[in-house]
Amino acid sequence: MKTNKTLLAGIGIGMIVGSALLQLMITAARPVQPLSQNSAVSIEQMDMNKLKTEAGKYYQVFDKNQPVFTKEQHEQELQKQLEAEKAKTPSAQPAPSAQPQITALYISPGMRSSQVAKIVSVSGLVESQEQFEQAMAAKAATGKIKSGIHKFTGKPTLDEIIQNLTSKPE
Repeated sequence: MKTNKTLLAGIGIGMIVGSALLQLMITAARPVQPLSQNSAVSIEQMDMNKLKTEAGKYYQVFDKNQPVFTKEQHEQELQKQLEAEKAKTPSAQPAPSAQPQITALYISPGMRSSQVAKIVSVSGLVESQEQFEQAMAAKAATGKIKSGIHKFTGKPTLDEIIQNLTSKPE
């Protein structure tokens, strides 16, 4: 019996492609799961703070009245504030050990809490970045960090740092 190899190959390839397309159609027909599966409260039932917290997990959230600067404007504002601080300090300073150390941190608009934790850790205010992030999450303050220059005197506690970062800067 004479077999037609091209006919059999065409039928085989057709069956493979057909089954692959059928699997694709079945996969595409599945319903889409909502983003907040782990949230016990629906989006309609949330107040503004809960909504900002939930949105902060996926996006950067800004208030409408919060000013947003370009990089050049940010640099100019930072230079002005640094010059104002230099003008405030007298030229003849007493011994550095007699004066408590002041640490100033600039938090720019749109910074995530992990970026703020890294800045606080690098500045030496906290021992570890993870410890600070856990404390921020425990106090539900990750979305409440205010942008601006925050000043710390001496070695503040973790609660004092969080309180300062979530309140309006000087």
